[in-house]
Amino acid sequence: MTISLSEPKDLEVVKEQCSKLDLRFSAIEEFQASGEAAQVFFLEEPADSIKLMRLSPVVYLGNTLTMLDQQEDPLIAASLCCGILHGPNTSGYSMEYEGLTSVGAALKVQTSNELATELHRLYSAKNAASMGIAALDFISCGAENTDKIVELVCDYLNHRELI
Repeated sequence: MTISLSEPKDLEVVKEQCSKLDLRFSAIEEFQASGEAAQVFFLEEPADSIKLMRLSPVVYLGNTLTMLDQQEDPLIAASLCCGILHGPNTSGYSMEYEGLTSVGAALKVQTSNELATELHRLYSAKNAASMGIAALDFISCGAENTDKIVELVCDYLNHRELI
């Protein structure tokens, strides 16, 4: 699980809760250095989220559970082969979420209780891997056509210089 807090003062509460639940807690900087297997990661900056997406089979894009102005592009997580959990407020990227959901790469949750239930279900490596594979398939769909178009354009530009 990855946590990014809007209020840094809540960090001690999170640490305390992790300790009560016997979960290993680490900041991303500490994880890089220690190499220990942490179960809960803390991000000081939301921009650090890509670092942790590389380690996570499933990510939760939290700005979608409540109506917030700043949302993250779900295609970034999909390109890193992550399954995606998200809330109902996806207006900024509604087409992307619909496409990811249609192939089984994303799952919408309405409440924090639903989020906990789905996280528990996805704790199975098989379930998380299925979402990650679907995400990678979705993000790479059409890559062959793009490659062909790039090749045609390059050929055209190369021949044009000779004329």
